[in-house]
Amino acid sequence: MEIMDRHGYIEKNREIAQRPPGFSLTWRGVLKNLEEMGQLRRIQVEVEEAIVNRPNAKQSEIATEVNHSPMTVAAIIDMLEARGDIRVNRTVDGNVAIAQVTATLRRRVKEVDY
Repeated sequence: MEIMDRHGYIEKNREIAQRPPGFSLTWRGVLKNLEEMGQLRRIQVEVEEAIVNRPNAKQSEIATEVNHSPMTVAAIIDMLEARGDIRVNRTVDGNVAIAQVTATLRRRVKEVDY
């Protein structure tokens, strides 16, 4: 767990207790898991296309459209946001909506032969 925590794949709960610590999977951990299963590229392409086709969509709408789990779509959206390919709006209740899609992402989806 220490190695996974150090690489940013999980986030451990920081509490002092006799039981083993709990943890949650980060977006990096979700993407690493998809990569190891050989599915990351395909799912990323599907999510990117959905974002470009519906630039103001909510995360839940994208997950429904591409038929992947909300956690998987959330991880890819977080990655795209971290890379600067999109900007998102986050609401207090946890909803995420795409606010802006960069020309770079639009070009990549349009020009690259997936």
